[in-house]
Amino acid sequence: ESALKPDAVSKARAVGMWQFMKPTAGDFDLRVDYWIDERKDPEKSTRAAMRFLTYLYSEFGDWHLALAAYNCGAGGVRRAIRRAGKSEPTFWNIRHALPRETRSYVPLYVAAARIALNAEKYGHTGVVFEPRYDYAEFHVSESVDLSALANLAGLDVEQLEALNPELIRSTTPPDVGTYKVKVPVRSLAAIEKGFPTLSDDDKRAWVLHEVEPSDNLRAISRHYGVSEQVLIEANDLRRKRLYAGTLIRIPNPTLSAELEAKLEEKLAEQRERELEDAKAVGAEGLKRIRHKIRRGETLNAIARRYGVSTAELRKWNSMAASSSQIRAGHMMDVWVKDAGIGSDVNVEPSIVQHKVRRGETVGRIAQRYGVRISDIRRYNSLNSRNVIRVGQVLSIPVGASGIASQSPSAARSEKLVHTIRRGETLGQIAEAYSVSVRNLQQWNPGTVRGTRITAGDKLSVYVRNAAVGGGAGTSAPEYYKIRRGDTFASVAGRYGMSVNALKRLNPNVNPRRLQIGQRIRLR
Repeated sequence: ESALKPDAVSKARAVGMWQFMKPTAGDFDLRVDYWIDERKDPEKSTRAAMRFLTYLYSEFGDWHLALAAYNCGAGGVRRAIRRAGKSEPTFWNIRHALPRETRSYVPLYVAAARIALNAEKYGHTGVVFEPRYDYAEFHVSESVDLSALANLAGLDVEQLEALNPELIRSTTPPDVGTYKVKVPVRSLAAIEKGFPTLSDDDKRAWVLHEVEPSDNLRAISRHYGVSEQVLIEANDLRRKRLYAGTLIRIPNPTLSAELEAKLEEKLAEQRERELEDAKAVGAEGLKRIRHKIRRGETLNAIARRYGVSTAELRKWNSMAASSSQIRAGHMMDVWVKDAGIGSDVNVEPSIVQHKVRRGETVGRIAQRYGVRISDIRRYNSLNSRNVIRVGQVLSIPVGASGIASQSPSAARSEKLVHTIRRGETLGQIAEAYSVSVRNLQQWNPGTVRGTRITAGDKLSVYVRNAAVGGGAGTSAPEYYKIRRGDTFASVAGRYGMSVNALKRLNPNVNPRRLQIGQRIRLR
């Protein structure tokens, strides 16, 4: 039901691997409050679930009925027993009287257990298991932000959050005598050694503020010098009011930015290493892209954007076969065809001059231009700490490391200029011209920022064309019917012809006023 995900949340607001509702969690000693939700703790929630099942078995005397009660509640099973009129019932002779979901829940549970215990019998061979849930414990007797501990050990904060999913504010609760933070075994020594050297400010990237009756968001924002939006994000205040006496977190502007910059560069360097490793194991002709999930994105939308299936996305990211739950801010692996970026392209990198602005880091600049941190470091003689200054001019080697530069060979490609229309996405434009998203990012480093584009901006697009200026091949149809989103440039690129050739074949057609269903000549 939860695909064994600690942060799974159902429509009914049941949470965690074992899908506890909040009242039931309290009955079995799971803490759920502002700071912590132990329904997300894999060990504590599993032990609580076993106690809950034992309690249900003690009432019904049958494990199948106990499982049914776990799904629909003990009251639901009691009502089904009364309706069925059975004195010593089993699940199977009261099944018809149970809620529809519960009728399937128990058989599915039994089937999953049997398959797991005898996988080969049911055709599941070569099963790859998840890494062992292994950790060491670091004891803290005060409130500490996980990002501070991650910084000590050179970890991504996401690694600590994954080991401690119950810490919903990414910090240890302030009202616990000693809290056992789970950390990677190899990182325990570094954290123990570095922790005594941390100041109070280092330990917390925020301060606590107790809301007073006269407080409002604007006043608190001005008092601490942080934006209202930062306060909303840090405290999930979108649909909540401020109540006197409650505690809200105020991020420390200086420390938060410093930790964010360090973390971002470590993540960028880690992505570089992963991409290098992927070259050795990736399928021929495919390249791995790390996609950062945006708020509101769905698995289907990501699959459509990259031209892959949802099943492939689940496989590449070790997701359950029926799961579609993704989380904004997390990274996904996507393998795409390396169109237009092959070993046959051998060009010198184009050098772009970039003036460093306030708040920028080497990692952010590298991400913006689609180049590696190591390339920027090499071309600008930076030291290993990547220290840069506001106003400093950096040479950005666009097209370094074997990646095609902004100007592919004119003998094989034709440059088209695409004006971005309102509502268009980078994926839609890439699909229209039969190129990759990565191509568009590399050809337009100053215009495309990640996957964000702005209506009215112009994109350079290079389409392969063995005879630039010629017409479509004999395999193209004589006429083409315009579909939603089509432009002369996208149709020309699809059939290997130039825009000028298409215009010559259709002198009475206005390229700026194409209509869906309109026919144009290709040959």
